[in-house]
Amino acid sequence: MTMFEVWGPRVERMRVQVDGTAHDMERDADGFWRAEVPTQGDVDYGFLLDDDEHPVPDPRSRRQPEGVHGLSRTFDPAQHDWQDGDWRGIELRDGIVYELHLGTFTPEGTFDAA
Repeated sequence: MTMFEVWGPRVERMRVQVDGTAHDMERDADGFWRAEVPTQGDVDYGFLLDDDEHPVPDPRSRRQPEGVHGLSRTFDPAQHDWQDGDWRGIELRDGIVYELHLGTFTPEGTFDAA
């Protein structure tokens, strides 16, 4: 079984399409939609908003094998054969801090998220 969850407060109906089959989801008071679906192994999935028949990827997906516009794929880190046990990270002095100002991408040099 896999629990699928997505936040969609303005959507009236939400379904999750798992390996080509649509499953209804239930909404809670905070706008989160959930459905527990029987699965085996990794599966491809996407969300069907309202009555749209074209699935969209999970915005919180850990895996997008077909790119950002393709279906999402489940991933269980506990089942993965990790081979990086000796990696210890990097020293802070070797790290890079990057600061991005969204306003630089607008003609006015400002950013209005409204």
